[in-house]
Amino acid sequence: MNLKVIIISIITAVLFAASGIMAYILMKPSQNENVEIVSNGNVLYSFDLSKTENQSIIIMSADGKSSNTICIENGTICVSDAECPDKTCVKSGMLKSEGLPIVCLPNKLIVRFCEEG
Repeated sequence: MNLKVIIISIITAVLFAASGIMAYILMKPSQNENVEIVSNGNVLYSFDLSKTENQSIIIMSADGKSSNTICIENGTICVSDAECPDKTCVKSGMLKSEGLPIVCLPNKLIVRFCEEG
């Protein structure tokens, strides 16, 4: 093998390992129970999922033309319905990882884990 092939193989292996480590870090389930719902940059709700009763919360977009329905059930949270074209936020499922919040870009909504307090 020539030197170029060895160097390319080493770089590829390092990039592959780094990608695997980053994926693990991003997908690691959160031990945090504190969640906040942010709309248009403003924190609307902040609560501890382990202490919050089952409920649905409807969040209107800033322009008042569409909404998202947030469902809290048995210590989990998700966007159960959305009036946006792609419904990516609904397809995201339950919030599990601190590295991957639930985001609805058309309605400027974020559901994410946050620090206590």
